[in-house]
Amino acid sequence: RSVSAFLLNRSSDLLVEDNAGRLWVGSYTDGCGWIDPNTGKYHRTSFSYGNAQSVFDINIDYLGRLWIGTLGDGVKCYDIENDKLTEYKSQHGKTDCLTNNYILEMQMSLDKKKIYVGTSNDLSCNDIAARSWTNTFNTNKILDREVITAIYQTTNDEIWIGTAVGLYNFNLKTRALRKYGTKEGLPDCHVAAIESDNHGMLWISTSNGLCRFNPRDGKTKNFFVSDGLQGNEYSSGVSFHDPSTDLLFFGGTLGVSYFYPPKS
Repeated sequence: RSVSAFLLNRSSDLLVEDNAGRLWVGSYTDGCGWIDPNTGKYHRTSFSYGNAQSVFDINIDYLGRLWIGTLGDGVKCYDIENDKLTEYKSQHGKTDCLTNNYILEMQMSLDKKKIYVGTSNDLSCNDIAARSWTNTFNTNKILDREVITAIYQTTNDEIWIGTAVGLYNFNLKTRALRKYGTKEGLPDCHVAAIESDNHGMLWISTSNGLCRFNPRDGKTKNFFVSDGLQGNEYSSGVSFHDPSTDLLFFGGTLGVSYFYPPKS
């Protein structure tokens, strides 16, 4: 079978390429593994069974290691070259650790030396180089009791966090946190995905429309199905930006919307 047919039949949620050119897939019921692009054969990892069968995200760090987020079994760091697995899970009574084992979204920092981990209850960050879960936020979690749906870092100083109740901006230097909702111009408070175009504008898909958000002044412009989009309801984590063309993609319940953003 072709790779595309293989992915379709497995209902894959994500796809990344490692430094050796292997395609790694995460899925809701079949764990994670790599696909031979020539044969389409799936090689499932031995550690993605049982509680780890639902893989919601895969990232690659500065050393070429895979970071795998599971729905119920925490985060796993897999050193492909040495076939070494390190697991991170919540530990009762400890602070320098992951806080929740249900991972929904992950995002590497710009230098790929930190990984932001969004769970069903909060946001954590592992400083990979420092081997610390408290170094970045001065605690092992922020946004306690909030479902994290999207994470996007725009500069070394700030990250944008989508949740089920609004959009947050977190300043990594001052640790200041600011929330945006419908009163600030978003079409809906349930954020599905965040991307940035080549002009620095954030594009935020929600449960009721798509928003162009200017991070410099907070101004917004919203778009709906009446503007030619696939629909008003978007799916969590389903987005892509091609920086070579500035083409944006957002997936929702009625298909995929793709477009070139305006320059102004």
